[in-house]
Amino acid sequence: MAKSFVIVHIDSQYAPHGWTVLKDTGAQSHYTGGIPFIFTVNAQGLYTAKLESSRVETRRDGFWD
Repeated sequence: MAKSFVIVHIDSQYAPHGWTVLKDTGAQSHYTGGIPFIFTVNAQGLYTAKLESSRVETRRDGFWD
């Protein structure tokens, strides 16, 4: 597990270049439609894997380490 990570939320309604991000990271060919589409990238910013949203835990206590 990484010590740190970055989460980016790109909403196509408000981010007109969202498709460019998918293309530039190589994630476009893995996107099958629908949201959320959560994926990881490597140190070069290229797609490595899709993260299933059903496996993501939402912290509800409001605290971040």
